[in-house]
Amino acid sequence: MKIKKLTQQSCDDLLKNISVNFSAIKDSYHKHNYIDFHSLTDGLSVIESTAYEISDEFINSYNQFKLELDENGSKDFENARFIYEAFPGLTPSDANDERLWIRLTHDHCHSYMVKRWMSGGEKTQETIIDRFFFKGRGQRTRVHNGISRLWWIAKLTVQEDANDEEEKWKYTKIICESQDFITSILERTMGTYPNVRFAILDYYLDNKAAFGEAKSKKIQKLLRDLNNYGGVNLLPLMSKEQVTDLITKII
Repeated sequence: MKIKKLTQQSCDDLLKNISVNFSAIKDSYHKHNYIDFHSLTDGLSVIESTAYEISDEFINSYNQFKLELDENGSKDFENARFIYEAFPGLTPSDANDERLWIRLTHDHCHSYMVKRWMSGGEKTQETIIDRFFFKGRGQRTRVHNGISRLWWIAKLTVQEDANDEEEKWKYTKIICESQDFITSILERTMGTYPNVRFAILDYYLDNKAAFGEAKSKKIQKLLRDLNNYGGVNLLPLMSKEQVTDLITKII
């Protein structure tokens, strides 16, 4: 199956429609019925010259990606790995292109989007823009669009040269244990530095018991303190071992 990116005009039209006709179209973002579903991109122009070839094993008979449907992120690891493997040739440059992600959230991943981000009552216009679109630049945008976040979670944690699958995906699995990890690490500039993010994840792997029931608060404080340290010191120039020593002192 070939998936084509929307044109920029199509992306702009979808966003404009949210602003102008929200009350009339909001149900389309809250409900999904496989049999009656019509892509929210129907009638919009796509870029004919560029297409991503997706193996049929990733797509069901309703042209939806076979993502695990969940309401709270408990399947983020499985879904991050799935999206990453579905797009084997995707480059970081392509992964910063809203025209791909908006196509997926409004079409081939719509059933997942409704379950994951629209459950628990009616959502605001701002929530829909935040999760279905790709507005802004930088780390936050990458991990707020409902599908791009999955690819970036995998991209920034996978170990391509690992000897086995367990080792290859161990950091992806551990970062998905906590939504605080995903937001605190991957939304910050320091999360773009491999020495920092892998030092954090390694420390957590080796010291899980130390985080205890207050894991969420401790993760947030650790990342906040590291970020403050990085404001006056060059974290990118430190070795992974030096970052680990720093984390030990902070903890």
